[in-house]
Amino acid sequence: MVGGTGDSAVKTGGGRRSLAKAPDNHPGKEYCMKICVFCSSGRNLPAIYYTNVRDLAVRLGREGHSLVFGGFAAGLMETVADGFEEAGSEIIGVIPESLISPVRHVHKGCTEVITTSDLAERKQKMIEAADGLLTVPGGTGTLDEFFSAVAMKQADELDKPIVLYDPNGFYADLMRWFERAGREQFMVKPMKDLFIYCQTADEVIRAFAGERT
Repeated sequence: MVGGTGDSAVKTGGGRRSLAKAPDNHPGKEYCMKICVFCSSGRNLPAIYYTNVRDLAVRLGREGHSLVFGGFAAGLMETVADGFEEAGSEIIGVIPESLISPVRHVHKGCTEVITTSDLAERKQKMIEAADGLLTVPGGTGTLDEFFSAVAMKQADELDKPIVLYDPNGFYADLMRWFERAGREQFMVKPMKDLFIYCQTADEVIRAFAGERT
């Protein structure tokens, strides 16, 4: 079962910064986590997604959480890292060698960079390095990462919270699929035992605080 941080060869990227840590009297001190964010690297997305995801990232960082993500400065990957960087958080980028190219740049806010051989290993390392998993709007790569984590949870191979953030109803059709799959007995476990569905940033913050709404 994946329940803690895995061992990885880590290279320093972007230099070390003085990391902001939650003070002892911070209300979220007891649940500060390394949060892995699965998200799109696509460009030219509707503005509402950049706004919502950045605002959430800033709030999570200010709660004392740190970031594990896909490492590149593109699309919502860049946006989420910008938000955590604004909050002064630790940022761990996980980058497959197969995607390194002159047109793809590592986010400047990364305090550590982990390199992997391919996308499959990157997904594994991201899950291992994190204490909790957050999926925000994305495409096929994002859904591959999300469903892999959910499948691991269903098979009792993962003991970490999984949160699905759905601003603007992006995942409404996916939720209908989950409801039907559960109703028609395609799911071994009920949806509520696999992941926490959130439509607002407040719900995400509470989810990682261990609350249920």
